[in-house]
Amino acid sequence: MTQLSQDHRLEEFETSSGTILEALDITDESWFQVIKNRSFRVPEYQRNYSWGDTQRDEFWSTLKRNFVDLGPLPSDLDEMDLSGLYMGAVYIAVPGPEDEQEKLDIVDGQQRFASFQLLIKALNDNILSLKEEARDQGKHDLVSELTEVEVKLEKGYSGTEPSVKLNSEDREFFAALAAYPENWYIDVRDFLVDQIDKHPDITGRNRPRAKTIEELAEAIQEPIQFNGDDNLTDDSAFEADKDGDEDAKLGKHVRFLNSHERMLEAYSEAYELIETLQDEETNGELAQRAYITMNFSSFVLHAIAVDRCLITEPNPDLRLDIFQSINDKGLALHDVDKIRARIKHRLVGSGSSGVMEEWRETLARFDGDKDDIKEMLKYFVAAKEDSVNKISEANNAVMQVFDRSTPERSNVTPLLTQDNAENLVTEVSTYSKYYDDLYQCEFNHFDRSIDDNNRKEVKRILNRVGKKIEAEQWQALGPFVYMMVDQGAPEDYDEEDIGNFLFEVFDAIEVLTLRQSISDHSGEAIEGVYVNAVQNFNNRSSDQFDATKIVLDIVEDASNQTEDLFEDGMIYHAVKNRNWTSSDLGRCILQRTTSRYLKEEDMGLEVRDYSDVDVEHILPQTPISDEAGRSASSSEPGKYAWLDYFFRVNETDEDSQIAQAIKVLKDQSISSLQASDVDSDDLGDEVNEDEILNIQEEVFKRFVDDIANLLILVNQDNQELGNKLLSKKLPVYWRDTYIKVIINDFFSNEENSPFIESEYVNLDTGDVDEIRGEDHLSDDIAEQVDRSWTYEVMFERKVDMVHQILKRLTFNLEPDSSGGDRDESVGVDKSEFDGLRDQIKAAVDDDRERRISRRNF
Repeated sequence: MTQLSQDHRLEEFETSSGTILEALDITDESWFQVIKNRSFRVPEYQRNYSWGDTQRDEFWSTLKRNFVDLGPLPSDLDEMDLSGLYMGAVYIAVPGPEDEQEKLDIVDGQQRFASFQLLIKALNDNILSLKEEARDQGKHDLVSELTEVEVKLEKGYSGTEPSVKLNSEDREFFAALAAYPENWYIDVRDFLVDQIDKHPDITGRNRPRAKTIEELAEAIQEPIQFNGDDNLTDDSAFEADKDGDEDAKLGKHVRFLNSHERMLEAYSEAYELIETLQDEETNGELAQRAYITMNFSSFVLHAIAVDRCLITEPNPDLRLDIFQSINDKGLALHDVDKIRARIKHRLVGSGSSGVMEEWRETLARFDGDKDDIKEMLKYFVAAKEDSVNKISEANNAVMQVFDRSTPERSNVTPLLTQDNAENLVTEVSTYSKYYDDLYQCEFNHFDRSIDDNNRKEVKRILNRVGKKIEAEQWQALGPFVYMMVDQGAPEDYDEEDIGNFLFEVFDAIEVLTLRQSISDHSGEAIEGVYVNAVQNFNNRSSDQFDATKIVLDIVEDASNQTEDLFEDGMIYHAVKNRNWTSSDLGRCILQRTTSRYLKEEDMGLEVRDYSDVDVEHILPQTPISDEAGRSASSSEPGKYAWLDYFFRVNETDEDSQIAQAIKVLKDQSISSLQASDVDSDDLGDEVNEDEILNIQEEVFKRFVDDIANLLILVNQDNQELGNKLLSKKLPVYWRDTYIKVIINDFFSNEENSPFIESEYVNLDTGDVDEIRGEDHLSDDIAEQVDRSWTYEVMFERKVDMVHQILKRLTFNLEPDSSGGDRDESVGVDKSEFDGLRDQIKAAVDDDRERRISRRNF
């Protein structure tokens, strides 16, 4: 039980260190210093009382915990090391020149002001009740001490009214709850009587947003301690009119908002907190209950520290601007909080409740995630604001667009004006639905019909670009075009026209996104391309829904900004890339190439569910293994067989640099390609750990993870093959399931397949027939097959593979699609990589030498 001092309570303490910065006078104060003999009001543009269960529970528990943890109070207060319980910053403003009443505006902190006001009411009520009890028992000294605390608590009132007035929706209800204890009966009665005729349309059908007069009267009176014996519902004010129903007034339903419910809960919880302290921290005797209540009152008034920030200039717009830079706990407000305040400030009093509901639905659509909401707004601004050229600029312009004015030096058009505010909120709400559709890879809000084939293709593109690669820049274009085609495409567009349009646009988005992902460029390199494309689309007066024009905008702008994403430059990036599987890039490239190939060849085949398809590493990710049964040969090939065969260790007169590196791994008995498996203590004196780590990384990134070492299999086959050698893998690759897929075409089981005809593969017709039969292979053939996947063969495959990938990574434009206006020096159409196989081979040959000689890129 907390030990209570009968002689001392917390006194006022001064820790002021005020500074004046332009319009702000900032001072560290106790709560008592903040509220003492002052009146406050909440401006209309602010939200209603909104603290829910979580915030209130944290508030009450914080007060209780810190109070109880103080322990016994010392006789000499100078011995106390009390810095105060910090409760953030509160921002208040001097009244404007137009104000008749001298009340300080609460710019930020209304939730705490309101909650503390209710607590002060409950404390004052308890003090008065305890004083009456002490007087009845003749304990005059205790009465005097209680009176001292009562006087301080009364400083939280403006005369006999609560010192805090909330906005118009909450003001009357809050005033009834926080009524001066000695006047509570009259104030609450008058409030309830006034409500009877105020909302004649409110009935029981409006529950839970309606309560009867009787229910409210009982709920407000229930915790009252002082003068609480008289039953409010028996008051003559609620008697029936002459010849009327005696229950008519008490049974009348009145408005009961969400904020009213929260305030009523906070009111009850304030009383419960005091009752809990009296029950848990005392023995129940009057003196003990009195001292715990007095101590807690002093704690609330004098040990709660805040930064009191007074705005000294009577400028309403300045107050809003300051409000936008802070939150209830004194931290910087999120931009979305500032925008919400600006919207409500602009729409307050305009009768635009429907528009505000649209805004609330927009926030709910993103589960209140402010970062996601800001991202959406950024792309909305990129589409709407012509002065923006890049997404990064759009991000900076969001706050200017959602404002009533902008600085003179800014070219951004403010849209949250008196005339345009409602339209802006409605536009954003509509846009957010379509934006969320694309994020979810669904068409939930799209009303126009789309043919099934294009619907599936677009959803696959969205999944690859948005979910797997997690690219973002395309969102400047995609959602806005998607929205506009649903709302504004010509009425004579049928489902195939709509589908073709969307497919052409999103196909171009995927092509550019994948090219950028393959290259060394970050997404920022192409962000301006999408901004330019969406603004051109938005401003186009004719042929707006001609997909070719959008694709041309993308292509021509991209070729100007990042020329190396085309032709020879793209070949260079594709050949030297070493990050195919560090993300989902390789998987997406293989899926797209497969999908486009099957469509081009009109085979009547499709991969229905790519989630069941995985990337197979021919040279496995775990090539070092002593697992039994890895080869079709009856003899075990050895732990390092994969590396020996692939890098042709000891097979030539002079080993390559990479083959010599493999020997180092073997000599040091390295067990895997994982850096975590290397123990420097186990290494010989002739090598160091860094050398081993470098070899591991080179083998993995330059060979295991190269695009030419990948193909696609269904998950089950991929898992079963694991790190087996080629004699176990090749019969699976030759199944009919896979041979028609262009990515796997190198391993065709035809006698003239590139693999069989390779100069580095020594297999004849009989060997092929034996392998094709998937029967037991002879040891000689099994070993020959195991030795057939070498780095030379991989780079042979790479020439064909890069060519096939790039041919299906072209923009869907015919050579004459620009009408002669395009710069023909830049290859931008379907034929972009036609005739460039020799350039690809030259690039691959150079790349091979660089990798096997371990030269830097």
